[in-house]
Amino acid sequence: MRLSVKKAAHSCPRLVTRCRKSGKAPHDGSPAALIALWPAFASYAISYLFVGVVWINHHHLLRYTESAEPSVIWSNLLFLFFVSLIPFFTSYMAEII
Repeated sequence: MRLSVKKAAHSCPRLVTRCRKSGKAPHDGSPAALIALWPAFASYAISYLFVGVVWINHHHLLRYTESAEPSVIWSNLLFLFFVSLIPFFTSYMAEII
């Protein structure tokens, strides 16, 4: 089951990077331009924290397993899929706000 934890460890930074790349940089360096982007920054911070908490809990939960049945592996894969959608939805919410 360590393979699953390794996959989660590698996917977490990729999710955060995708979320960060989707953010829009201000055209000028003024504080007003940065303040205008607060929804994008807030969604990035929420996404990062939530994915990080999920990964840490996932890591602590699975470090005690010695083996897993296929149903557990497939449900874990489905869970990681839904975790991978978090940056998309937080970015979407930032655009709506």
